[in-house]
Amino acid sequence: MRTLITGLFLILAGCATTGQDNLSDFNTDFDQSIPTNPKYKVEPLGDDRYQIVVYQGNALLSERTTRAAFLTKAAMIASGKRCKDDNKTLGKSDLNYQPDSMGYMNLLGFFTCE
Repeated sequence: MRTLITGLFLILAGCATTGQDNLSDFNTDFDQSIPTNPKYKVEPLGDDRYQIVVYQGNALLSERTTRAAFLTKAAMIASGKRCKDDNKTLGKSDLNYQPDSMGYMNLLGFFTCE
């Protein structure tokens, strides 16, 4: 029974990012240990504008505000690094949270480099 529950948990945990291609592991890329184990992707939109998507990689039984804070931290570090790679600083950002039906939080945002 324990094996069945563990297997089911792993399958459900994997559903948070199912169908999302080319995601990077935030904790690995930035030598962090954020408990939600965020996965992220930054895509250029042109004219120093970018889209960032951050997915909650692991289940974390905590308040929504706590999970949102972890995703925000990951988004700000990743977007700041993207700007720094272009010898620019992080400009304006707009981050929007999207809880899904399984209790995971996702973040979709936009930012500029100046």
